[in-house]
Formats: sequence, structure tokens, C-alpha cells
Amino acid sequence: MQNEVYLTPVWKAGEWVPAGAYVRIDDDSYRKITLRTAGSLPASFDGHVACYRAAASIQVQQEMVGMR
Repeated sequence: MQNEVYLTPVWKAGEWVPAGAYVRIDDDSYRKITLRTAGSLPASFDGHVACYRAAASIQVQQEMVGMR
């Protein structure tokens, strides 16, 4: 899946992803998950489908907002 606003990949919990840092974007927690090897992203366990983006894209977005 791809985020239509920022044109960056978005993954749901349970999807298989490459190793790297991911940030939860479906709520205000922005919880960071780091996978040392390829694997599946964790579920939210709160009844909602957790959605993640690569952590680098969140950092760039936050820096751009801070520049305004």
C-alpha cells in the first residue's frame, strides 16, 4: 500500500517487511519499531489495524514541519 499524501510505502501489521526502522502512523503514538532482520510488523492489540511507515520518512516530514 502507498500513502496518497506523501507517496511513501505504508505497511499494515502482520505484513512482511525488510529489516529497518518503522513508525506507527495510524494513531498519535508514533511508536518506533526496529527490526534487525526481515519480518512481520507487530499488531496493535487495541482492536485497530496498525499502519507503519519507514522511520526516515517520518523524520524528514517532522523536520519540514519544523522549518515552517
